[in-house]
Amino acid sequence: MANQVIELTEKRVLEVAGLPYLTLQLEPKFTVAVPLHQVQETFVAPRDRLTLLPNMSMHVLGLIAHRSMVFWVIDLPQLFGLGLLEPSSREYQIAVLRSADGEPLGIAVEAVKDVIRLTLEEISSPDGIVEPNLMPYLEGCVSRSQGNLWVLNAEKITSHSA
Repeated sequence: MANQVIELTEKRVLEVAGLPYLTLQLEPKFTVAVPLHQVQETFVAPRDRLTLLPNMSMHVLGLIAHRSMVFWVIDLPQLFGLGLLEPSSREYQIAVLRSADGEPLGIAVEAVKDVIRLTLEEISSPDGIVEPNLMPYLEGCVSRSQGNLWVLNAEKITSHSA
């Protein structure tokens, strides 16, 4: 009985307070949110830690070895058609996403920002608001005074990006 009360209370807290999301800045006016449970970690890596491979899509930055794993890193702004990350930068800000099959994928972004909480009621459909090429990668949109916050579908990014 006590466990049921605790479970109901936790569920109610999530309904009221929302689920945690990590916000990532892709460019000054384009910020995305990723469900925190899909983010393994974030870190900063020097550009020379990436191994470039020929004949890859423009958004694929290369392979990186990190914490006894080797995984792809993509330029998320480039994938979204927003342009390249700052070419003169000596390092990448990387968020590591977990795919459905457990394989990590690094997404390089302009900046790793905050952890915020969003309720399902706050997230609306991005239909008609965003470019059609971004639709497969988005769960929704949250309107804020600073502009729209785009909620990523991390599973779709990890399954279609490398």
